[in-house]
Order: sequence, then structure tokens, then C-alpha cells
Amino acid sequence: MRQYISNDRALCAIAMRKNDLILITALALLAALAFFLAGGDDAAAQTVEISVDAKPYGTYPLDTDRSIRIETERGFNLIVIQNGTVRIKDADCPEKSCVRQEAVKKAGESIICVPHRLIVRLGGASGVDAPDAVSR
Repeated sequence: MRQYISNDRALCAIAMRKNDLILITALALLAALAFFLAGGDDAAAQTVEISVDAKPYGTYPLDTDRSIRIETERGFNLIVIQNGTVRIKDADCPEKSCVRQEAVKKAGESIICVPHRLIVRLGGASGVDAPDAVSR
């Protein structure tokens, strides 16, 4: 009789693992769906806001192609606005992670160069940021 009890427990444990797997898969699919739906309409950026040492350096329209070279005592960054995107093309910081970052184009996105204390941030219409997923 003891053998039957252990078999029942084994079957229960297998069924529980199967149900757990189904639950985890369903939750993962729901999370992925929520992630993609929360993105919704991506607001197009219209301005490029640059700040150095937490002080505004300049605001530029995103629809005008140009290169902006910023030189400080910490080094230089070459920012390129082109085809509605912005990126840092060159910099003399040690890691160059700001240069390796992809071009940004959506309101609220940013590129940061920590060694040079530089922030390149995209703003929406008239500098108003796009709503995030929480405020919709």
C-alpha cells in the first residue's frame, strides 16, 4: 500500500510541474503582450536638447541636418543630426560607449556621455515630452 501512496505523490508532482510550466508560459506571454502594447504610438521627436554639466547648451530642430562639435575641458563630442535622428559620431572619452550607441529618434530617448557630462535628449513638439505608458 505504501507503494501506491508514493506513486500518487509522484503523479501529483508531475502534474504540478506541468501546470506550473503552463502558468509561467502564460504569464510570460501576457508580459510580452503588455510590453508591446504599452509602447503604442511612438511620439516623433522634434527637437534635440543638449546639456553639458547639467546646464543647457542648446536646442536644435531635428528636421535640419547638422553637426555640432562640443568642446569642454574634459574633451570633445561630435553630435550629428541627420535624417530625423541624432547620434554621437565621435568623442575622445575612454570607453566611447556614447559613440557605439545607436542613433535615437523618439521623444524622450537620450544619449549620455558620462565622462564629458553630456546629455543629448530628444523632445517632442515645443519641448513637450511624449506621454509614457503610465500616464495614458
